[in-house]
Amino acid sequence: MSICSSLARKFPKLTIIGEEDLPSEEVDQELIEDSQWEEILKQPCPSQYSAIKEEDLVVWVDPLDGTKEYTEGLLDNVTVLIGIAYEGKAIAGVINQPYYNYEAGPDAVLGRTIWG
Repeated sequence: MSICSSLARKFPKLTIIGEEDLPSEEVDQELIEDSQWEEILKQPCPSQYSAIKEEDLVVWVDPLDGTKEYTEGLLDNVTVLIGIAYEGKAIAGVINQPYYNYEAGPDAVLGRTIWG
């Protein structure tokens, strides 16, 4: 709910397809993410995508990939997947591993995000 609702609020013309049911009612404000990762915004947009309109993009969201692994306690294998497609082709994606490094001890940095 958090990912899809946050995307829908920030990009209202975007087509969002979620593995889980999309929320039909208003989502609690605490679940809405409205900040931006400034490091990503500093990266140049590839020229072939600079004129794409929001309504021409499709975002695929799998908020809990590795459900079986999660239930088995294999937390390093749990991911949040977001894919972005234009004209039927994948052009970008984000993989978040929220439990990455969970066995490294109390001082370890938990989680990582990979994008491209």
